[in-house]
Amino acid sequence: MEMQFITPDIRDTILDVAHRMHRNPELSTREFQTTALLKSELEKLDMEFPAQQPATGIICLLRGGHPGPTIALRADIDALPIEETDDHEIRSENPGVMHACGHDFHTAALFGAAKALSARRDTLQGHVLFIFQPAEEQCFGALEVIASEIFDQYPPAAFYSLHVMPDIPFGKLGLREGPICQGIRFWPLRGSLRVYRPSDPDGPIPYSLSPCLYAPSRAEAPATSFLTGYT
Repeated sequence: MEMQFITPDIRDTILDVAHRMHRNPELSTREFQTTALLKSELEKLDMEFPAQQPATGIICLLRGGHPGPTIALRADIDALPIEETDDHEIRSENPGVMHACGHDFHTAALFGAAKALSARRDTLQGHVLFIFQPAEEQCFGALEVIASEIFDQYPPAAFYSLHVMPDIPFGKLGLREGPICQGIRFWPLRGSLRVYRPSDPDGPIPYSLSPCLYAPSRAEAPATSFLTGYT
């Protein structure tokens, strides 16, 4: 199905935002220029901005012309501490920082959706929340986002996101039922700790448990039990 509402102007806007972000990547919690760029562009679309915003990143609401549910669309905006070595015209200008995980594309695509849908707001049956999430690479950016009171006023009936995947052919979408990406979860551990020497061949599997009680993931199934050496 051809998406006629993606006009050449919107396509050019998506590319412009993606290229500007790729040239100016920012690490988690430091996405100040990225936030300023997005806010200046989103204000042109007559979006509503809740008062409670994350320190970096943006949440905004597009109010549709007809009653209906609220749908949330989300993208991540932070980059990684990686030096970009490729030589091309949109190479990172921030030494040691690079959009190596596609967040520049994610953000540009979400902004393109905002621009396309804002042009058709009178036809929308419901509202759309656009969430430009900070600090995804640090695993806590979502906590700042969900603290916003906008979710109490407009609880989303559905929440959508995407991630670029180089192994999917250009122009195709990859869909599946159930989980498709990895996640990280932190949890408290209580109880006594028996210390083993990981070098002991009869001892536990030699994986370290850090003092902050973060257990590294393994290749076993989630229900598999195993011992962890403390070093």
